[in-house]
Amino acid sequence: MRLGLPRPQFSLERFQSYRFLGLLLALLLLLIASPFVGSDQIDRAIISSLLAIVLFSAVGAASTARHQRWIAAGLAIAGGIVLGGGMLLEHQVVYMPGLALMAMYLMYTIAVVLRRLVTASQIDADILCGAAAIYLMLGVAWGMSYWMIYLLDNNAFTTIPALAIHPYRLHEFLYYSLSCLTTLGIGDITPVNRFAQIWTTLETVAGNLYIAVLVSRLVSLYR
Repeated sequence: MRLGLPRPQFSLERFQSYRFLGLLLALLLLLIASPFVGSDQIDRAIISSLLAIVLFSAVGAASTARHQRWIAAGLAIAGGIVLGGGMLLEHQVVYMPGLALMAMYLMYTIAVVLRRLVTASQIDADILCGAAAIYLMLGVAWGMSYWMIYLLDNNAFTTIPALAIHPYRLHEFLYYSLSCLTTLGIGDITPVNRFAQIWTTLETVAGNLYIAVLVSRLVSLYR
């Protein structure tokens, strides 16, 4: 007779029930791959593809209703085409609205996932993935907003002479955004535009508040 603890049952159905895992992986892929992407046409196509993956992953995380997913997927396809086409053609008037729509959709997804986190009755792997995804989405959404500020005002940000990275790419703003969100504050990129300065401050405040709310919520669920 064999004695032992029961083995956990891992199934495809259980894996698919994790709404936020795919979104977390898509965000990590964007953040890890963006430093290795340059600025030519092929590189812009890669960035567009990475952003589209994040967008479609956000569609799955934001809703469980099939008809809402189809509507969101249609919007994601339209937004991806506008954003990708504008980036490939280097047409600022085209991809600026795409960036704005994507940033707003990410903020909507943040609100949906945060609601799930706040209303959850217990901690599970899906909740932890959602909590991590919210944090990274804040950084990505703010990073895209910094990019839009820069596109409107090329003098909105300055860097130390050793970097010499002008013109900026999406990676620089993702890096800058996450350093502000985590209050790392390296200081190699500095906002000069007044709106960029206050927007940076608000991101730092949002990052600190989120960590405080997340920790208190997870502690309250751990009983």
